[in-house]
Amino acid sequence: MSSARILYIEDDHGQARLFQRKLERAGYVVELASNGEEGLNKAIHGEFDIVATDHELPSFDGMELLKKLREVIAKPPAVIMITGAGNEKIAVAAMKEGASDYLVKDVDGRYLALLPSVIDKILQQKQLAREKDLVTSALLQSEEKFRAMFEHSPIGMVACQENGFMLDANQAFCRLVGYEPEDIPSLKCWPLILGKEGQTYDDFLSLFDEHGNLSPLEVEFPHRDGTMLPVSVTGFFYKDSDGKPFVWLFVEDLRSRKEMEKRLMQSSKLEAIGELAANIAHEMNNPLGIISAKARLLLFKEKDNMSAKVESELNKIIEQTDRLSRLTRGLLDYSRPSFGRKQTVDLLSPLRKALDIVEYRARSQNVTVEEEGLDSPLVVHANSHEMEQVFLNLLLNGLEMMEDGGTLTIKAGVLDREGPASHVFVSVSDTGEGILPEIQTKIFEPFFTTKEEGRGTGLGLSICFGLVRSHQGTIEVQSVPGEGATFLIVLPNQAKD
Repeated sequence: MSSARILYIEDDHGQARLFQRKLERAGYVVELASNGEEGLNKAIHGEFDIVATDHELPSFDGMELLKKLREVIAKPPAVIMITGAGNEKIAVAAMKEGASDYLVKDVDGRYLALLPSVIDKILQQKQLAREKDLVTSALLQSEEKFRAMFEHSPIGMVACQENGFMLDANQAFCRLVGYEPEDIPSLKCWPLILGKEGQTYDDFLSLFDEHGNLSPLEVEFPHRDGTMLPVSVTGFFYKDSDGKPFVWLFVEDLRSRKEMEKRLMQSSKLEAIGELAANIAHEMNNPLGIISAKARLLLFKEKDNMSAKVESELNKIIEQTDRLSRLTRGLLDYSRPSFGRKQTVDLLSPLRKALDIVEYRARSQNVTVEEEGLDSPLVVHANSHEMEQVFLNLLLNGLEMMEDGGTLTIKAGVLDREGPASHVFVSVSDTGEGILPEIQTKIFEPFFTTKEEGRGTGLGLSICFGLVRSHQGTIEVQSVPGEGATFLIVLPNQAKD
């Protein structure tokens, strides 16, 4: 308080000096002005906490000074209006005009004794106002920070009222469920979380622990279009300053994670099948070799002594054992890592060799082959012959889906999966009938085929899967029934630098 600056405007020099000495003894810094114009000029150019002014002044009176101070100073100082006895109406008018307080002069000068206490009261009020402004400013900043976090959070956030209706939701939640922000107040929380209508607020609160927290709960959330979305919901219960209960919910989209889990399960399944297939292949190889060798030896040594029927049956045995041998070799190729020599190659080289092989068949089936991105080398560490086998299989499969003509599209390029240009890809797309969703998860399994009997063994794609995996790569299928299919091969890029 002692550092407060006071401007006292009084045309009576004696009273002004008396006022100044009294307040300076109290520790205030006091400046004097003898008329309204001088007082206004000092108030504009000085930084005063309080202006105490007599109403009767030369130049212009205290009321006009009060008005001018409010007009020319953005944050004018507090004003104490001092009036003569019998001029209480002027004091009231001054308070309406913005004065902080007033004093009435008396002939004995006792009003001067009251002035320090009035000043102290005003300074306390100003201090409280400053503290209130700081608190308000801090609250506004806190609210702005929360709102920024709320709106830009990648996880859906929802505030729910006791009546079950949503109070507010952020952009992430609106995008997830397909609703506009203005639709949110019409939505209920509990049916969405609990999965059916008829549930109450108490039913929902029963999911919270004794501390008011909701442990992560995996549920299916209804999208606006009717589809169900897998989400994880957590939250907490709280009451505002008025004791009104609310619930904050945090909703995380699990679609990507579920898809990843599905792929991991499929990969584990294929790996288990591969191990089983390898064991079967090993067990079959030796007996098949013996049967084939014995049949060939018998045919070679005793051909002149056997009937045509016996010769024919021996040839059938040889033919079928050879077929089984090819199957077992395919199983081994699928199940075990490639032992073929790998070196740095341009992935487009085996791809073009495979394209050359199917070129005639594509023309004969009236299939147009379109290429995109095959003009820049794609450097990988691979076995060129094995990758040629993979590409040839995919190209032939695509042609088989378009026996009446269509378009076979081959694309190649780089991907940023684990950093800039970390991987390369080759995709083969056809415009055939496509692949049903329930089949897409099985097509890489050994012996699974949709071809008619005698047209395939069901090992082609499974061998491709094994070969690509042995190159630390992935092979995926994307298809919409009626719109064709796309097989995507992704391999580590050896030319990242």
